[in-house]
Amino acid sequence: MIPSPNLIRPPATVSTGRRRTAGFTLIEALLAALLLVVGAGSLARAVSAATAAGRAAADTGLAARLAQSRMDRLQAARLSGGWLSSGYHDAVAPGGSLGFDTPPTPGYVEYFDREGAPSAHQGAMYEVRWKIGELVGGGSDRLAALRFDVAAGPAHGGRGAVVRLTSVRVANRE
Repeated sequence: MIPSPNLIRPPATVSTGRRRTAGFTLIEALLAALLLVVGAGSLARAVSAATAAGRAAADTGLAARLAQSRMDRLQAARLSGGWLSSGYHDAVAPGGSLGFDTPPTPGYVEYFDREGAPSAHQGAMYEVRWKIGELVGGGSDRLAALRFDVAAGPAHGGRGAVVRLTSVRVANRE
């Protein structure tokens, strides 16, 4: 004979004396809080690093635009007739220095604020320096060349990237 389903009883369970309740234990809650704190700290560091990298990229971009602007003006400067034999135009006279650790050569440095507008030396965030050198000496050559080197970077020994550009301008001596 097969017993009826109503008569089958589950096996007896062993009781430990504690009641199991649904929810988190104190240790589980502390571990979850610890994971949240570690995750938030990592996220804060990542956001800080991304912000610093974005600012550095913006600073380098502005320095590059300032250097390119000076290079464009040097390339576009009009030269007097008989360029090398009778002298240079004031805008492209040989001289200047690119060293940010040396005092600037007068007339071969410009200062700019954080937005790239011309600024006084004291309040400047960026400086642009340039150096002009003659590549072909005065002789019987019909062509002469000037080398333009431009550097833009943080003013007053500040930290940041320095952008350097070089170009050559050739002129006919006729």
